[in-house]
Amino acid sequence: MSSESDERRHDVRAPVSIMGTVESEDGEQPMVLLNLSASGAMIQAHQEPPPSATCTLRFSIHKQPYELRLQVVHWLRQGDSFGWRGPFVSVPPGQAQAIERAVRAAMGLSDSSIRAWREVIADAEHQPDSKVLVGSTPAGQDIRVLGKDLLEMGVDGVELYARLMCELETI
Repeated sequence: MSSESDERRHDVRAPVSIMGTVESEDGEQPMVLLNLSASGAMIQAHQEPPPSATCTLRFSIHKQPYELRLQVVHWLRQGDSFGWRGPFVSVPPGQAQAIERAVRAAMGLSDSSIRAWREVIADAEHQPDSKVLVGSTPAGQDIRVLGKDLLEMGVDGVELYARLMCELETI
């Protein structure tokens, strides 16, 4: 028998430091996202949450904005700040998968992918003035390069560029 809290414990959690805002019935305030998983978060805010709070967190990861409802189940005071934590409420499946990819990338648990050179070069020759998909980063972001640039870069240059894009990716 598995409860919802047991299921949440199986999600990978990443320690992060992401600025954003939290909005509750008391208004909006800045926050720092300290811990993130696909199912919930822990934040630091300047005020305590209102009683039985469900609030809205707004933040961005890899230029992807998120607006998620958080049910605050626990909070504590830490000096002049307050730590809030709890599960997300009603997260669309696509958004949960995107958060999970970003968390796994931050923890070093995801791999990048690079398409086969013969496929990339065929697309580049067919569409020299369009951006061609080369692969994706560990967080699931597409790596695209203009077709005519791919033709100039060659296989080694494209592989180097794609690997560099993956290494530069941070949460």
